[in-house]
Amino acid sequence: MDGRAIARWTGLAKRGPAAGVTTVFPDGWEGLWHPFRAPDRETRLDDARFLNELSSGPGGHA
Repeated sequence: MDGRAIARWTGLAKRGPAAGVTTVFPDGWEGLWHPFRAPDRETRLDDARFLNELSSGPGGHA
């Protein structure tokens, strides 16, 4: 699923802000998430690092 579909499927796009929580629904690289290892042709891809940086904001740490 892409981010838009996850937002609809979970209902968090409405429930999060209603509870005062910012929600984001990023798309995975080429439509997929790679939580354990990057694809062979994209060895620098690091989904866990990306989500950590996304959630920590500019210059911060989660």
